[in-house]
Amino acid sequence: MIEAVLLGQILEDPVWILGELEALPWSEEEKKGTRRNMYAAWRRHDVETFASFAQQLPMETIGLEPYSFITEWPKGYKNLGADLGVELFESGFTRELEVYDSRIPPHSDAREAIRRALREWALENPVEVEMWLQKQANVEIRDLAITSLLAVSARTDPVRASQYYARLGTELARSQAASALLSGFVDRDPLAALSWLKGQPLESLPNGAYQQLFQSWARQDVERAMTYFPRDLPIREQQRIVGSISRHFHEANVDLTTAWLASLDPEVSGQAALGYAQTFAKVDPEGVLAFLENHPKAQHKGWIQRRVFSELAESDVELAMELTLLSEGSVRDQGVSSVASYLIHTDPRAFESWINQDGWSDNQVNEMRKVYAEQMHYIAPEASVNRILNTEKNAGRRLTLMSYSLYSIGLQDPQKAYDMVMDDTRITDSERKELLKRLKDKHLLPK
Repeated sequence: MIEAVLLGQILEDPVWILGELEALPWSEEEKKGTRRNMYAAWRRHDVETFASFAQQLPMETIGLEPYSFITEWPKGYKNLGADLGVELFESGFTRELEVYDSRIPPHSDAREAIRRALREWALENPVEVEMWLQKQANVEIRDLAITSLLAVSARTDPVRASQYYARLGTELARSQAASALLSGFVDRDPLAALSWLKGQPLESLPNGAYQQLFQSWARQDVERAMTYFPRDLPIREQQRIVGSISRHFHEANVDLTTAWLASLDPEVSGQAALGYAQTFAKVDPEGVLAFLENHPKAQHKGWIQRRVFSELAESDVELAMELTLLSEGSVRDQGVSSVASYLIHTDPRAFESWINQDGWSDNQVNEMRKVYAEQMHYIAPEASVNRILNTEKNAGRRLTLMSYSLYSIGLQDPQKAYDMVMDDTRITDSERKELLKRLKDKHLLPK
């Protein structure tokens, strides 16, 4: 209510009303918010008087309220806001300011206020800003003005924006402006953006500049982005780019993508192995598995191979089983693990038939039994215990797997788990002692 009265009287005698505000028993935060609203109302209704008032204020007062005196001036007065900003900047009064509302970033200071004022001015009249910056001697101020002009022109005229970029005086300003310039270029002409990037020293560009370009380019046209992939960049930079492109493989042809990856340095193409497998596992499972098997630098190769077989089993288990049988070496081993796990959960009888087929090595049969034991101690723990006792030869693994299954049984019936350990003659005395210890750690057992 009081604020509304003050705002209603601000035009009658602004300086007196501002003094009345300071005399109120309000918190400093409440006063700041009201003062800001009063300044805005005064400027909106009588810009001439407000401008005269602002020009007479000490820099400390302007520094405490930079957004009231530097930004948001109407047409014809934006140069005044910029001039006040420069004076504040050069006075050395730059301190962290409190945030009054969500429009003001938390890092606001004199530099941010000037940047904002120049951006407003450049949007309205870039020619005036260009003339104004010619009079500025301070390199940082000049860079702020040029950056504002660059940001305004980036999306409509990226060539002009690149000319502004060339005029920036400091490496920091160029690094900060490069993203805005690239965003404008890539929307209109990604190839021109690439040409511009290649014309800049790599060390002068912000981290991830090429990655930013190709991420946007791949979203628009992934196959064209692959065609213009910059193979002359350092390996680490190429790896970043190929990772971004791989997120859009679903828009590309599988044969083209496979050929493209094969043409890259293995250190680079290995970064795309997961994206390639995720995208094309169901389209060309044999091709994906062959790519992984033959690739010397594919990251997480075994894990990806298992994932390919798992996804294939979910969509076509017969094909997954056939492909496992036809595969060799590590590919077959990963197929055995994944397909066996799927069958155990969905069709135990099919698993039994599969494991009894000819052609498996002893190691692969053991792997299936291991997978069976690991899965069955959740699905059918009693049957799992029986199979472990009959087939598992490794003493340490036998003990570990039995403890898993017995734990699952004990969750439902601790007495039953205890009786199985005590009564089964296939369990050795040393195993019985250790299994009882592990059961007692997890369940309340009979004394």
